[in-house]
Amino acid sequence: MSVDVRWGVENRVIQCTMWGDVTIEELREAIKQGELMFESSPYDLIHDVIIAHELMSYPALPRLLELREFFRHPKFGWAILISDDKIVSFFTTVIAAVNHRFRSFPTIGEGLNFLENRDARLIQPLVMHDVKSIMEE
Repeated sequence: MSVDVRWGVENRVIQCTMWGDVTIEELREAIKQGELMFESSPYDLIHDVIIAHELMSYPALPRLLELREFFRHPKFGWAILISDDKIVSFFTTVIAAVNHRFRSFPTIGEGLNFLENRDARLIQPLVMHDVKSIMEE
């Protein structure tokens, strides 16, 4: 499995880490898990930090567009993509276009800083799980 979904900040920020070769099935499973997390949180807005700087390959854009509905969830706050790959950023922008709260950053630090400045309820500084540790699990 090259997709990991967990709380980055309990009940407030989902951390989705993707690396290697990701399939549409893995992304669908990640979305199911994300939806369950939205439903289990007592808060109105949940943010999603998508860490994809170790992503090597992914499904074609038409397949990815099938996943757009996730970004319409009523509890969806900011979607923050971490990737310096311009194609990944473009694809994610197209997919997440249904949510006007989407930004892409080349580093985790920049993305978390942006999110901290948008949601004062978050514990600061924001810290996500270590990506290398996740990939080794």
